[in-house]
This record gives sequence, structure tokens and C-alpha cells, in this order.
Amino acid sequence: MRCRQNSAKAISTLDNKGDNFATRVRVIEGSEHGRLEAGALRHIGPDLVFGRLWKKLGLDPALNRLLKDRGFEFPVERAVSLTVLHRLFESGSDRAGER
Repeated sequence: MRCRQNSAKAISTLDNKGDNFATRVRVIEGSEHGRLEAGALRHIGPDLVFGRLWKKLGLDPALNRLLKDRGFEFPVERAVSLTVLHRLFESGSDRAGER
């Protein structure tokens, strides 16, 4: 009985993945044949993307925890964040992310 349940679950999972794949294929084919209309276009800058990643990784509380006893009079975490962002996106940087 347990084997049947596992098999049914596996088949259901494969079926869902197949549906997702088929949807992606239809979108790609539609794009290639010019059958898609552009919807609303929204530009987000690298600072928003990087800021969300910074927060999601928990780097702000980690840095604040490490630097809390240093007595800085400005938000050091923000300075570090901006420095890293600059290193990633400044074209002359050896860490530039656009390569």
C-alpha cells in the first residue's frame, strides 16, 4: 500500500513538472514567433536587487552584531553594503559583475 502511495505521489510530482515545462515551452515558442504582447515593464536597479539579497542573507544584522562594540557614529553596515555594491557594479573594479 505504501509503495502505491509513493508511486502516486511521484506520478503527481512528474505531472506537475510536466505542466510547468509545457507552459514554459509555450511561452518561449510564443516569444520566438512574435505572438506575445509585452505587459507592464518595470525596471529595478541593481541597488534594489542587491539590497534585497543583502537583507535575505542576513548580512545587516550580522555586521551590526560584529560592530556594535566599536562605537561608530555612523551606520557602518550601510557603508560596507555600498562599498560592496560599488565593487560589483563599477566597470573598473576587478570584481565587476558585468563580465
